[in-house]
Amino acid sequence: MNKGNRFSIIIIIVVGILLYSSAGVSADLAVQWYDEWNGVTFFEEGDKVGWVDRETGFRQEAVFDSVDPLDETYFIISIQERYGIESRSGLVSVDPVWFAVYPSADFGHDNIVLLYSDSQEAAVDLRSGKTIRTVPTSERLRGFYGGYALLRKPGGQWDVIDTEGQVVRSFTADEATLSIDHYLLTCDEEGYSLTYIDGTPVNRVPLAYASEMNEGTAVIEAEAEDGLFRLGLLDQHGNITLLPPEITSPGDQVSNGRLCFENDGHYGFLDLEGRVVIEPVWDYALPFSDGFALVRTGRLYGFIDTDGQIMLPVEQDGAAPFSNGRAVIEKDGVPNIIDTHFDSLLDDGHPFDTVFAADLNNSLYIACLRGSGKTYYITERGSLICPYVPSENDVGDVDDD
Repeated sequence: MNKGNRFSIIIIIVVGILLYSSAGVSADLAVQWYDEWNGVTFFEEGDKVGWVDRETGFRQEAVFDSVDPLDETYFIISIQERYGIESRSGLVSVDPVWFAVYPSADFGHDNIVLLYSDSQEAAVDLRSGKTIRTVPTSERLRGFYGGYALLRKPGGQWDVIDTEGQVVRSFTADEATLSIDHYLLTCDEEGYSLTYIDGTPVNRVPLAYASEMNEGTAVIEAEAEDGLFRLGLLDQHGNITLLPPEITSPGDQVSNGRLCFENDGHYGFLDLEGRVVIEPVWDYALPFSDGFALVRTGRLYGFIDTDGQIMLPVEQDGAAPFSNGRAVIEKDGVPNIIDTHFDSLLDDGHPFDTVFAADLNNSLYIACLRGSGKTYYITERGSLICPYVPSENDVGDVDDD
């Protein structure tokens, strides 16, 4: 499983060296202990990984090739490139027989995981232990988002299913995407359509183009009164606001009430009325997240707020967008993690030469120890949690096929 940052454009980052504890362990046992994290301490014995639950006293012997924390309760375990899930107290929720395991988009609320093998896919609710749905590989599960998922079938047939595995509705489309706020985007030979989860249409006629609905707004392409197609915004009530003709290439995601757009090779931001609120002065920009947008001038990066004020000087050699109130930056070859006050979270002199966000656990990061070539899960403060072992199986690609 590749657990790299999903923001593919993002820059590399960070690293430094971390001190971690090995107290109380005999050196001849070749056991390496890591920092305690949420009441759990991981350790390596030889090239295997185990852990101790400090709250219950449970000790999982070091028998796994890798352990990837999904959250403070569930860990993805692997043995010989086969993956499963075990709780911190030793309850095996999913046997390690799958070639990929991935959490739902809303895992923090629903505790649903998607499992992949050569012959089938399955969705499992870890809290109840119930298998929600199992399908052959000729079909494909997508989601869950807020209690719903898409099931793609052969021949352009689709189902929307809930967390009980029940079909909410069925439809036909060449392609379909379910957004986190329960809007369904479909595409067929007639064009793009947006509907509510129950099938009620948002747009009255198919569109030449439409993005996913986010914050109740989608980016579309529609015919204007002059017969020419213009870019615009579609709200959740079906109202369309056409954008000025000079807006030639806007972004596809509304966030924090702003839409990133491009005009003559420069990037700025519109509000939801289509008004330019941040002039296109940046060589590159990304949508807002956590109230801040990543911008670039030349080869240097910084952050602005929704009014266009520079919050972090455009002097960073590299940066990634904010997520969960933190972002990774690099300046003068020194990486760091910052919070929304733009304070550094890693101490000066830390030992990592690369740091990036963990795809499986939003509270952790992945870092490479300088000079070692070894990668580890770390906290935003740089505590070493456990080894990170990349895999040839990219579950993100599996999920998106």
